[in-house]
Amino acid sequence: MKKNTFTYHLVLVAYLLCIQHLISQKSLYPDLFEDSISVQKKLIINRWTKDKIYSNFGHPYVSKESNEAWLIEIMDTKNRFIRIKHEFTGLYIKSFLDSMYLSSLDMDPDAAIWRLEKYNSYYRIAHVKTGLYLNTETKKLNLSNSNPGYFSSHWVFIDAS
Repeated sequence: MKKNTFTYHLVLVAYLLCIQHLISQKSLYPDLFEDSISVQKKLIINRWTKDKIYSNFGHPYVSKESNEAWLIEIMDTKNRFIRIKHEFTGLYIKSFLDSMYLSSLDMDPDAAIWRLEKYNSYYRIAHVKTGLYLNTETKKLNLSNSNPGYFSSHWVFIDAS
């Protein structure tokens, strides 16, 4: 009888430690949709490479050294639709087929709509029109199909100062 009680308590402690770990991860990377703020200033950092998205001559790229802020515009909380606007240029990350570029909303505003998919304490960023994901699989910023478990398609949004 004592062995069963000990096993039960051991399992219970392990379960509580797992719950505590999950709660601590959530507070580390808060959900963008929990805030009532419709525009949030963020750095966008890749889980695998630790690179941040930045703007260069009309195209988005990634680099560890960059600290460029992006304005995350919440479009639809139910579907987790956002637009990603460069703070300094005012241009949006858009996609046509599998290429990305920065542009105003004047032409084809739907090309600037992205969907966030929660994956543990990270996000996957999918282009709504194409269904392709932002990733760094080739150590550069790509837009392609990506396995949900690949760290290269996981992103975190950190408050920009």
